[in-house]
Amino acid sequence: MAKESVLTYFVKKSWMLYVLGFFFIASGLGKAIEISSFITLVQSLLGKSIWAGIAALIIPPVEVAIGLALAFHIYPRYSSAGAMVLLTVFTGAFAYNYFVNGVEDCGCFGALEIFKTSPLISFIRNFSLMALAVLCFRYPLSHESALWKYCLVLVLTSASAMGAGLTSPRHLFRGESPWVGQEVSLTPLNPLVKTHEDSTYLVFLFSYQCSHCWNATENIKSFLRTRTVDKVLAFGIGTEEQRSTFEQMFEPNFSITTIPDWQLLRPVLGGSGGVPQMYIIRQNRVIYWTMGEVESPVTWRVGQGAKAP
Repeated sequence: MAKESVLTYFVKKSWMLYVLGFFFIASGLGKAIEISSFITLVQSLLGKSIWAGIAALIIPPVEVAIGLALAFHIYPRYSSAGAMVLLTVFTGAFAYNYFVNGVEDCGCFGALEIFKTSPLISFIRNFSLMALAVLCFRYPLSHESALWKYCLVLVLTSASAMGAGLTSPRHLFRGESPWVGQEVSLTPLNPLVKTHEDSTYLVFLFSYQCSHCWNATENIKSFLRTRTVDKVLAFGIGTEEQRSTFEQMFEPNFSITTIPDWQLLRPVLGGSGGVPQMYIIRQNRVIYWTMGEVESPVTWRVGQGAKAP
């Protein structure tokens, strides 16, 4: 009983709510500032649909609202429960992206580079915040109902929602790259590839440790075997040792350039670093892009290929 009293006294302190609130506000604002990257990240997990885009737009203002509610002690028990739910979802999504897709950036804080950490530190931070949320839920502080706090939460949450909505690019809601239809020289692909007008190219961006990328590799090889494209330009994220292992496992019929850090491909991949990604270039123009799931050349010709200029 004495130990429980000491624990209750310890956890019923405002600093825990302030810490949780700070991280949620920073996370929501960071995503809202760089909403296009967050939309790409969500679509890499949920698929390229308008509903994934809408979910990505809703999450940042919800985070800001929860963070402000925690910091202002507005229904702290319910706010802590909301924090637990979001932290569980975010940590699970990051674990999937890290262990399955090889993505090392959790995307938790969007444009706020200062908060970006290694995967291990990100997991430790998230589990620590989850523990704080559980304690705040188990031992909640009293609710404060000052009108000015409600008004401030409403104003700031609305501002973050409007900011995210106004800066969200429409092409992402259609599951498209912003560079489809553009000359290669006008896109971030330009420093990576050298093309000729009379050839068709496939650009494959992937991670050596990504299982989705492994599944895509056979289809990429088929694009060359069927002569759907003239050349594959592949860029693998990882080490030379991982490249050697990858080539032994899959025997690609194309050469691979190793990229040691996915941040070097960030202008092309987007802020989320979602892989695999595939571009098709014809007559020096980007005609197709996909992320997450690479179609076979037959499916591509029947579907999207028929629409290509």
